[in-house]
Amino acid sequence: MAISRTQTLMGLDLGTKTIGVALSDSFQTVATPIETIKRKKFGIDAARLLEIIAPGAWAASSLACRATWTAAKARAPNRPAPLPAI
Repeated sequence: MAISRTQTLMGLDLGTKTIGVALSDSFQTVATPIETIKRKKFGIDAARLLEIIAPGAWAASSLACRATWTAAKARAPNRPAPLPAI
């Protein structure tokens, strides 16, 4: 499925203690946070995400996900991650 250039995207920021949920604008330039889920158990977290993603809860069907806990952060937690190449 191709993503339209004017389609709203939902993004997840998977942290170790919280899961950030955000929606982009229709031009995919700015993401606005809609909820921060405090992590509990996988089943509880997944159920809340499914409620947010449920049909009719938001306009688009495309999901972007970014894991924040990387091997680099595990080795050097105080060093910021490098910026992605553009």
